[in-house]
Amino acid sequence: MSAYNVRVAPTGLSENDLRRKGQQDGHIIKRGNKWHIFFCRLTTDTDGNTVWAKTSRVVGAASGPESLTKREARRQGYDQFVAKANGMTITPGGLVTVQEFYNLHYNPQHLESLAKGSQYAFRSLWNKHLLPSLGKCNLADVNQRLVQTVLSAKSKAGLSYSTVKHLRNQISSLFSYAEDLLYFSGAAPTRRARLPAKKQETRMPMSALQIDQVKCYLGQRDRLLLDMLAVLGLRIGEICGLKWACVNLTEHPHVNGRRAVQPYSILVQEQRTRAETKGLKTAGSVRVVPVTSGLWVDLMEWSEKSKTEYVFTGKLGEALNGSNHLRRVIKPAAIKAGVPEFTFHALRHTARTSADQVMTIAEAMQLLGHTSAQTSADYTHPDIDRMRQQLERMDVRGRTQ
Repeated sequence: MSAYNVRVAPTGLSENDLRRKGQQDGHIIKRGNKWHIFFCRLTTDTDGNTVWAKTSRVVGAASGPESLTKREARRQGYDQFVAKANGMTITPGGLVTVQEFYNLHYNPQHLESLAKGSQYAFRSLWNKHLLPSLGKCNLADVNQRLVQTVLSAKSKAGLSYSTVKHLRNQISSLFSYAEDLLYFSGAAPTRRARLPAKKQETRMPMSALQIDQVKCYLGQRDRLLLDMLAVLGLRIGEICGLKWACVNLTEHPHVNGRRAVQPYSILVQEQRTRAETKGLKTAGSVRVVPVTSGLWVDLMEWSEKSKTEYVFTGKLGEALNGSNHLRRVIKPAAIKAGVPEFTFHALRHTARTSADQVMTIAEAMQLLGHTSAQTSADYTHPDIDRMRQQLERMDVRGRTQ
């Protein structure tokens, strides 16, 4: 058998049989109020042999306001069903299930090439959501309608818009990889899949009072960590990946690698997630941020106690794990303080909102490492107390007139 057919070579069929059946057009018949298209498709019998089996599919209505003519039904049925069956003569590997292709190729070959954080996130999506829903389906049988049903069900189950979007993208990625390996042909089943309406998520900054309440239940290290997040607007991954070599608490500049670290400032150039230290997401996120006098005092005190490479470390001296630390230490303290909605990311909103009152847009973007003014603006929230003060001034001025 030539390379024309070769991924999973079907048993019990010759190449001529495959090519002959691959030229079918389908046969349209009207049954009741529906158009049905009849054709042959590759399938496996009870003995595991690959055989051609006659089958039919409903194409659409034959009567009523949304009815199709016979010509329209034949064209639509061919595009949706027969063309895919014909394509199986080129990609008979489409008879493998999604679970088998994931185990044999997608997971060990494609996902292994990604960063550790991406591997963990995508495998979690497949194991929790996609494989239970699609794992037993043959690649050739996964169509737009099935994908849409899965995505809609996941949305109704309470998954966020971004999670459902990731699910769709992962399905698309798997079928694109299957097409590269000649396991699949034709249009991707996600091509016309629709996502649920995106709900606007409102993220509010933490007030100074809330932060102080949480700090009352934390030690020196964690109080400093929260202050750096709330004042400098660093991401938690950047905090966990911060090394003392990138912190300059002196009045003289020093060089770290090829970059100069200005006096009383911090060079933000790495992040640590999933026990892996790596560069920042974009080159624009690499930046130097100034250290305030209050943070300088706290950092000097902490530097005398910390003798490790990283500024913030765990009990064994390893770099801090942000998600674990939030769950095990920070969240319990926040609950005791009466701030259960506390998150690290909310502190970036706090820093951006505070910076908006005294900094230019360019300075605030530099502080948070944003490359888009619109993204930076999304982190700004009106200060209700400041608004009240301005209204009081307006009210007094109005009465004096």
